[in-house]
Amino acid sequence: MVNEIQQQHNVLIDLIEQLEQNPVNNQKTVFRLTTLQQHVLDTLTHLLAESLTEIESVVSTQVERLQKKHAHSQILIQLKDQIDLELNQLRT
Repeated sequence: MVNEIQQQHNVLIDLIEQLEQNPVNNQKTVFRLTTLQQHVLDTLTHLLAESLTEIESVVSTQVERLQKKHAHSQILIQLKDQIDLELNQLRT
């Protein structure tokens, strides 16, 4: 899932660079994509930080770890869906 999101993130960056070549016509789209791109980075950074904290914490039980993994998976799925939606809107 993370690899797919990273690939989508690269697509976002490429699109932003292409659209920035004609900024007058594409300002709103560039802003939306840049905002989404930043959201992707922030979310992945947050999830990574939580995962690292969890590794350092010895007190978390197996159930807590599974719950956190499930929550992270749900966040990643939502993030991927959000990126898919935005990219599909650009294609139509």
